[in-house]
Amino acid sequence: RAAAQTGSRGAVLPPALPPDAGLFGGFEARWVRTRGADIFLRHGGDGPPLLLLHGNPLTHASWHQIAGPLAKRFHVVAADLRGYGDSIGPTDAGTNHVNYSFRVMAQDQVEVMTALGHDRFFLAGHDRGARTAHRMTLDHPERVRKVALLDIVPTRYVWAHTSREWALGAWHWAF
Repeated sequence: RAAAQTGSRGAVLPPALPPDAGLFGGFEARWVRTRGADIFLRHGGDGPPLLLLHGNPLTHASWHQIAGPLAKRFHVVAADLRGYGDSIGPTDAGTNHVNYSFRVMAQDQVEVMTALGHDRFFLAGHDRGARTAHRMTLDHPERVRKVALLDIVPTRYVWAHTSREWALGAWHWAF
């Protein structure tokens, strides 16, 4: 990841745009500064806006095979979550890692969509991106037209339906 640069008047500029290795033909690369992070994204296409959020340990590039076909019907926004890929989050995770919570990452993406001029949008998330999308629909229901959550069961449901057998089979959740 490239370091931020300082402009001629001392203003901090975002790093140079990273290359896409031909994965996102016709998409524009862009940085969006949110209240707590510099979010990197690629966007393009025609139609209603659709925000795609990747899983862990992936980046926006995980959507490259579907982004082009989706761009025929949607204005696709494939963004890196804070701290992933080329997005830059705070160096201090904060008390209880609050600066990297799903709520804070969801707020980043709401600010991204506002910066792109989208008040309401479709939303799809995979894994960690799905947890961020789920939190966004709870905190900002007026912004999300419809959501698709891939490869998760919402956290509240998981903990409300936990059994001994489940905890033993999914041991990594319980510690």
